[in-house]
Amino acid sequence: MDGTGPGPVRVTHFTEASAGGVRQHLRRIIPRLRSRGVVVDLILSPLRAEPDFGRDLDLYHSLGCRVKLCPIARGVSLWQDLRACREIRRTLRDWNPHVVHTHATKAGLLGRIAAAPLTDVRTVHSPHAFPLEEFRVVMQQNLFVKLERRLARATSLFVLVSRSEKDVATNVFGIRERQIRVVENGVEPDLASCLESREDARGALGIERPGLAVAVPGRLVHQKGQDWLLQAVAHIRPGPYAMHFYFCGAGEDEHQLREASERLGVADQVTWLGRVPELVTKLTAFDLVVLPSRYEGLSYMLLETLCAGIPLVVSDIEGHFPRDEIREHVVSVPLEDKVGLGEALSAFAESAAGHPPDATWGRQFVRTHFSVDVQVEKLMACYRELVPSCASQCTP
Repeated sequence: MDGTGPGPVRVTHFTEASAGGVRQHLRRIIPRLRSRGVVVDLILSPLRAEPDFGRDLDLYHSLGCRVKLCPIARGVSLWQDLRACREIRRTLRDWNPHVVHTHATKAGLLGRIAAAPLTDVRTVHSPHAFPLEEFRVVMQQNLFVKLERRLARATSLFVLVSRSEKDVATNVFGIRERQIRVVENGVEPDLASCLESREDARGALGIERPGLAVAVPGRLVHQKGQDWLLQAVAHIRPGPYAMHFYFCGAGEDEHQLREASERLGVADQVTWLGRVPELVTKLTAFDLVVLPSRYEGLSYMLLETLCAGIPLVVSDIEGHFPRDEIREHVVSVPLEDKVGLGEALSAFAESAAGHPPDATWGRQFVRTHFSVDVQVEKLMACYRELVPSCASQCTP
């Protein structure tokens, strides 16, 4: 097939992670890529999709994108994965893209294997955080590293969302600098104008309890660290201001987390809201946001909370600090230090108002360094680099 002829750049985005940050990422960049003249199609798995996934399909179809639904299990299933790989390859042959851009681990593996025989197709991979911490067995981690190193030879570019991701790519996987482009996540410049009033946001979420409302946003999975947060809640000192924790997300660990809250004696301090659509607009309902993640590429919720001007307590991981200035405006706690996190939460509760960041600073900071329009322009530059014959067809 000839994927290098003149005309607009044709890019097929592929992910099995149709939820969380990857979903937000695609919803932000796809409309902007289309407005710049890129022909965009998508291969998505419905198996991990969130309940309102149909909204995504409607959006992409309205933009003129073709969408192929390809069921892909999260874990390893040799027969199912081989079948999915063949289906992906057939789709790519039919669609004839210049670039296949894979997102997240499983899609990165299957998509690059499927595209390997298609000599005119360039491959771009965005892991959105290398999930090394998810491999509890060293042998499994070593196998993943070896496989990623082998696939790196057949990868045109790695588009990474943060400098911390780049450090892992070069130091752990030995990926060459010339293959890496850092394109940091960005949010809409007018995001602050979309925030609801505190009264409306609390009403929508049903928050009526007295005391301090603490948001814990994120999928209920090991990566997001809600388990050690629950242990920290048990270490909060009694004080004049009660804290109540609202877990805003759903996921495979929900049952274990609910059981843990009962076992730790903190169940009465926790409300499980499930996934909250458009949570960013309702951040004003909360007095504090806690992000206890074990690892991140670059969290959209971090950027959104800074923009909203809500106080933040975060785990001290590199993915939470894409710029050093952030440390001056948030409270950070060493990863899995449940006693330290309990102390930080106690200090916030005792001060009632805590130490909120300057909302003006947060909005200006995010607008300056993490604009989605800048993000898309850098991504466009990657596509132009790979398909120079089509560069003049792309609207700047």
